[in-house]
Amino acid sequence: MLVEALHLFLVGEKLREAVFVMKNKEMAKALI
Repeated sequence: MLVEALHLFLVGEKLREAVFVMKNKEMAKALI
C-alpha cells in the first residue's frame, strides 16, 4: 500500500515536472 502510494506520488511529480518544462519552452518560444 505505502510503496504503491509512494510510486504514484513520484510518477505524479515527474509528470508535473514534464508539464512545467513544456510550459517553460512554450513561454521561451513566445518571448523570442
